[in-house]
Amino acid sequence: MDMLANIPYVHAPECESLAFFGDIDAYRQFAGPAHLEGKRIISSESGADFGRTYQQFIPDLLSGFKRSIAGGVNNFIVHGLSYTGNYGNTTWPGFTAFDYTFCEMHSRHLPGWDFYSDWLDWLSRNQWVAQSGTPKIDLVFWTKSTDYVEMLPKYTSDDLLTAGMFLC
Repeated sequence: MDMLANIPYVHAPECESLAFFGDIDAYRQFAGPAHLEGKRIISSESGADFGRTYQQFIPDLLSGFKRSIAGGVNNFIVHGLSYTGNYGNTTWPGFTAFDYTFCEMHSRHLPGWDFYSDWLDWLSRNQWVAQSGTPKIDLVFWTKSTDYVEMLPKYTSDDLLTAGMFLC
């Protein structure tokens, strides 16, 4: 996607942790055009992962949120159930979409649901802080490309992290 060309046309640009693989610089490539356009909310559907259905640990989930925040994301939609009604001929935890390919189906069906408020409160506070500030990084990625086959970021070096641009 040509982020600089497309992001200005949406009210609240949203990326997804599933496609960014926790790469801070990939989030920056998304957040940069949003900041240039004056978008205050940069959203992410977070908590999805390949191949670990019903195996995601909360510390791994929190690490993903931290990496997103460091890359400029300041609003999170937690990956959840795609279906909440009664679904016949199933056992716990009920219907699981996508043939168990993606995790996690964050919902009341998970054993730890009663404790989700602990980390959701933490996430809420961090969103508030991230949304109340003003972005200060002056950084531009110019990777004009017409290659739409891969979702992977075009810039994959860790030189920005090495230079101390990891704030989280």
